[in-house]
Amino acid sequence: ALARCAADAPAGTAWPGVAAPAATARVALVWDPQAWWALQAPGLPAAEIDYLDEVRRVHAALGDLGVPVELVPPGADLAPFRVVLVPALYCVSDADAANLNTFAGTLVVWYLSGLVDERLRARTGGHPGAFRDRLGIRVEQFQPLPPGTEEQLSTGALAGRWRESVVCRGAEVIAEYPDGAPAITRHRDSWYVSTGLDRRGLAGLLAAVLDAAGGYRPDAPEAQARAGTSGPPLPRVGSGT
Repeated sequence: ALARCAADAPAGTAWPGVAAPAATARVALVWDPQAWWALQAPGLPAAEIDYLDEVRRVHAALGDLGVPVELVPPGADLAPFRVVLVPALYCVSDADAANLNTFAGTLVVWYLSGLVDERLRARTGGHPGAFRDRLGIRVEQFQPLPPGTEEQLSTGALAGRWRESVVCRGAEVIAEYPDGAPAITRHRDSWYVSTGLDRRGLAGLLAAVLDAAGGYRPDAPEAQARAGTSGPPLPRVGSGT
């Protein structure tokens, strides 16, 4: 189980234009075993993407920032939280999607989210399916990156594993791929991440999100000691639980 992230946090997690906010954030990280199971199905365009790994990367980046996080299912009561993070939630029911879409705080959604319902029926109208209207974008094409390939975004962050062709429909571009295409977007209080950021870049992005939400990005080592996880533990890889 993941009870605490590693203490050897990488340096240099700054994101352009981000100041260090002082208030404590309430951050939720969505974790759904059904989405983990669904993303392992054969024939998907994401053979190199593992749901549990995606959730763990976000968890580790929050640990690097010293930010407490609670693991929640997608249908949880989100009222206590200021920021909700949704990595690779491939399958989600209409009810759970509505719960996330009506969340009043800051919502961050990653690639491969909202594509099918709980019965694995594809959502029509374009990706990212259940969340495209709130995010103000449309994904027109998946573009998995070859293993070992990295691209440097306009923010300086390194990205790999996955990228998408994103069209903004109301969203603003926060970071671009080397060819100028949108990589990370923001629509009001909702962010979309269409690529796999490295740990340093992911921590920088989350610092920017928390800053924009009036959240919490401590710099002192004693603040990092408060980082932890509540809610159900993440299983070990291969545990089957």
